[in-house]
Amino acid sequence: MFDVCEYFTSRIRTRKFSGYGPVAQVEFAAMLEQDGFFVAVEVAVPYHAREDWPRCGRVDIVAIRDNVVLGIEIDSWRTPKSKSVQKLVAFEALTQRAIFLNHDRHMFGNRVFFPSAVKHMANKIDFAAHLDVSFCSDGDKNEAMARAYSALRGYPRTCDCLPL
Repeated sequence: MFDVCEYFTSRIRTRKFSGYGPVAQVEFAAMLEQDGFFVAVEVAVPYHAREDWPRCGRVDIVAIRDNVVLGIEIDSWRTPKSKSVQKLVAFEALTQRAIFLNHDRHMFGNRVFFPSAVKHMANKIDFAAHLDVSFCSDGDKNEAMARAYSALRGYPRTCDCLPL
């Protein structure tokens, strides 16, 4: 069986990711593809709208390999966003759920605290971690973001093409 904790701990321990969300999303998608996952980005969460959450959410990355359907949210905050936790929990087809925080340098290994609004859902998240991040100059940031948005357009955005 796939051990999401072991997999991510070994894959991200010595790696630096971008502190900019879209760039980190591309870095994660490429890493997962390299490891044999089929990857889709910004996948709509198939759930019924509720009165307190009427809009459709999107999960940053859905990756599939064998019987594993992995949902990943990448948040540029000190704690996971409540909506990130809610989206992952609402996406019932996922077999594993992970949240990564890419807000500051040298944070890998620090404990992740969940917001009180979704603390009761924290046990449904299989892995949560701070990433060790690097930032570039503002000029390089604009170029990196443009490349990331271009790369993200090359990934599927729906589960229709995924073997679910």
